[in-house]
Amino acid sequence: MRTAFFVMVLFVLAVAAGGSFVVRGQEAVATATLERRCDPPTLPSGVDTLVQCKITARNTGTTMLPNALLSIAAMPNLAIPDAYYFFRVTRDGVDQPLNEGTLGYAYGDLAPGASSTLALDVIVRATQAYGAQAQLQAGGSGDLLASVPLGADVTAAPPPPLAVTLALRGGPLGPAPPVFDLRVRNDSGAAMTGVRIDLAVDKTAALAPAAGWTAGAAPGHMTFSLGDLAPGKSIEQTLTFVSNGEPCPFIHPAVVVTGEGGARLLTAAAIANGSGTVGSCTGQGGGQAGGGDATNGGSQFLLPSTGSGRMHGDSRGRTALVGLAVGLLLVAAGLSVRRTHRR
Repeated sequence: MRTAFFVMVLFVLAVAAGGSFVVRGQEAVATATLERRCDPPTLPSGVDTLVQCKITARNTGTTMLPNALLSIAAMPNLAIPDAYYFFRVTRDGVDQPLNEGTLGYAYGDLAPGASSTLALDVIVRATQAYGAQAQLQAGGSGDLLASVPLGADVTAAPPPPLAVTLALRGGPLGPAPPVFDLRVRNDSGAAMTGVRIDLAVDKTAALAPAAGWTAGAAPGHMTFSLGDLAPGKSIEQTLTFVSNGEPCPFIHPAVVVTGEGGARLLTAAAIANGSGTVGSCTGQGGGQAGGGDATNGGSQFLLPSTGSGRMHGDSRGRTALVGLAVGLLLVAAGLSVRRTHRR
């Protein structure tokens, strides 16, 4: 499925890069800060890359911050990536559910002086520098307490030493249920050991057959140990999914592959180039859109768990996506996006 954002009316909000700000409540002053570190700071152009960010929220005020949330919003005059996929999230080292269409990542209650760290693993594909904004909000009131910029530059790069593809068989009009072909190739020039696949597909679906796959530590994940992989060799698997109890789960997987090669840890990632549904989908209509549907979070559009920055009909690429909800259209534009059909 290919999805993009058309913004018909732009509502520009100037944001000081790297700055944080506070919002005063009616009865008490709530102050907080956000700190972030993301690696790598530069991505190879057009290659699915795992970006790991640690974002720490700290309550610097004298009142409790109930149900503090982290959200990610588009920024004016900056592109979002060609494709992105929130792959995994942990809070203070503990894996958290990452549901379809998630717009808020919970820090929980923060007492005065307390802090909490969210670690976000996001697969990113970009052909130009991109940016977004991490926002700290108070639960319930939705008060915006602090923000920090996120983003990276891109550069031309040689082919990755560990090549991974995850392709929907038959393209966008593939079989139902959808079948994906996973291919991992060692182009590092050295033997690789301990090669491991981490597959994310959401907890509403399961692999069938699932020989060799085990439940991953993160909710909605499965893992597979490839063991050793000789230089120049590849391994292929066919991934077929079934419903895990939901009537019509939407399937859009992604993988992260790691292994030791040439005395270094190699990591590669891939977002599936297509998607589909499994189970009984009669009467589901269009379903509840998850990934790809920007949500107007007050003055800014919050980014869903997966999406695209590519504008339909714009050969130059991506445009900033901050604006009013009026006229927002979802159109085909060359990028797979996860969705959910829950009711």
